[in-house]
Amino acid sequence: MGYRERYLSVGKIRSGGTQNLWWDGSPFPGGQPPQEFEAHILRMNDYTDRYPYPDHPLWSLQARCSSGLDISGTTDFQTGTGIRTVYNNYNPEWAVNAALIQGLEDDLSGSDAYDLTQSLANLNPNVASVDLPAFLFELKDFPEMLHQLGRVLAKRVKASDVAGGYLAYSFGWAPLFSDLKQLLTLSDIVDARLKRLEEFGKGSVSRTLGKNKSNSAPYTIELVGKVAEGRGPLTAVVTTSTSVKSWYSAKVRLTEPLPDRQKLRSDEFRRALGLTANSAAATLWEILPWSWLIDYFVNVSNMIAANTGGIKYNTDRICTMREIRTTRTISPNSGDSGLTAKESVATKVTRTRSAYTNPTPIYAFRPIWTDHMQAIVGSLVTARALKKLER
Repeated sequence: MGYRERYLSVGKIRSGGTQNLWWDGSPFPGGQPPQEFEAHILRMNDYTDRYPYPDHPLWSLQARCSSGLDISGTTDFQTGTGIRTVYNNYNPEWAVNAALIQGLEDDLSGSDAYDLTQSLANLNPNVASVDLPAFLFELKDFPEMLHQLGRVLAKRVKASDVAGGYLAYSFGWAPLFSDLKQLLTLSDIVDARLKRLEEFGKGSVSRTLGKNKSNSAPYTIELVGKVAEGRGPLTAVVTTSTSVKSWYSAKVRLTEPLPDRQKLRSDEFRRALGLTANSAAATLWEILPWSWLIDYFVNVSNMIAANTGGIKYNTDRICTMREIRTTRTISPNSGDSGLTAKESVATKVTRTRSAYTNPTPIYAFRPIWTDHMQAIVGSLVTARALKKLER
């Protein structure tokens, strides 16, 4: 197997902008020269081999800083020195701009195994479309949902109902309406499942796993420190957002012939509703208290789904692909510094492809907590704390 790395760096493409020290109106000899910053980098590596070996992992990184901060303005005289600084479209020291790109860490080193198991779970034609036994079991919470809704409509809202309302929607009303919709369109769902089985017969399956988004808490940095009494520093708020898009392509084959169309359709109705012995493990996990919270950390649900039996097939090869796009924005806040600066945005895009022969599902930690998941945990903590105060 050969290894090849390609590296392209288009760096220091912007020049210009100065930071000059002035001494009683005259340029100071030690004024700094124009600053430059790396605006774009691209790296890629892959492994090359010859047929029949299918494992060709790929990795590429592209990072871009859209613009400099371009600070302009004149500071007051520094106390006791008679020196002031004049900025003309100046970009702060290299470390600030470098941090925009180099600090964009995707921190998703464990996601290869997670993506593999999620892909195998999505690929499995035996997974239920709507788990009817779990749906019927969870109807026991319906009276409490109605009671809480009645309090809101009667304007007898407790403090805990604010956070509790989000939880009721996420775990109660939203799943309820989603399951009801699928039950009403069950015939269409079965038709779609039969078409997916036709894909298996052709030997090649490609599907997307969706996109997840996460935003980090903003923080403040200092671009230009306080240089005179009565003047504050030039600061900026840094915000970071990450989106992860995943998809896969698999080579599969049925290991035993399918039954005739009529029997297959009857079997698919039962499989779609989770009314088979093979679906029991998924149903038990679904109704187990706090199982959803465990899934926030470890991919137990995906492991169960990937191992659900029924139609016999073999996954010969699978490639999982992932695109991680991280954007960091520096938004200056002039305050009373007397300086102005432009917003600067840096984007880092990492694309990976991992290839597996005869893959098997693997337990793995979830690589990213989405905004929705953070909101769920935050609402849960808030609601429980407020309920204790209401007692």
